Amino acid sequence: MQPWEQKALALLDDVLVPSTLPSELLPRSVNVVPQLLALLRHQDLPVPVLAERIGRDPVLAAEVLRQAGGALFSHLGPVADLPQAVQRLGVEGLQMAIARVVLRPMFQAPPGSLSARTSERLWEHADVLSRQAVVAARAGGASVFDAYLVGLLHDSGWTVLFHALQRGGINDLGTPSERGAEALAQRAHRLFGRAAVPWRITPGFAAFAEEAQCVPLAQGVHPLAAVLRTAQPLAMVELQGG
Repeated sequence: MQPWEQKALALLDDVLVPSTLPSELLPRSVNVVPQLLALLRHQDLPVPVLAERIGRDPVLAAEVLRQAGGALFSHLGPVADLPQAVQRLGVEGLQMAIARVVLRPMFQAPPGSLSARTSERLWEHADVLSRQAVVAARAGGASVFDAYLVGLLHDSGWTVLFHALQRGGINDLGTPSERGAEALAQRAHRLFGRAAVPWRITPGFAAFAEEAQCVPLAQGVHPLAAVLRTAQPLAMVELQGG
């Protein structure tokens, strides 16, 4: 293993010793999680009321219309308006649209930072991983929304990892060895768990985060661990144009 890899791993292991992470290592805009929880609590409202509330947020409204008009619903024809889009998506689809919009800022990073160099690629990977996780969850009988959340947020562990390395004085990363890349990915998984435990978006998500703090993904027994193990290689194939 290369010297910089050994230094980085030692630094990350020190970060993982305390039971909580310092606030400066957490993803930016982590305060959006309460906003997501508040929005998700209103899923039982009548469609017109729900559409009116969503319409107050142009970005969220655009995402709901985009998803309702996507390939999955193309056989139903064009979407006429927001109420129709809300009805077409249903509770599950609406939850995913809300999560995608509300949680997107967590992948933003300050200009010039180590995480800023990878933030767009991380978001692209998270977006694809969340969709592949949904497919895997449906095939395996796991919670679809929990799988979507885990797929969307799992890469936040890398954001924490990059913040920790930069705080420790590591501002440039070389090309990792195979062993080094695997070891870094294991730390990113644990850092995701450590960061995500307090979020408690759903019981399933919270239970998976608890496990991720201390159990490698390859050995995870939570159903969402199996979902991620299936979804990750498929996401890489999709991103590589396969």
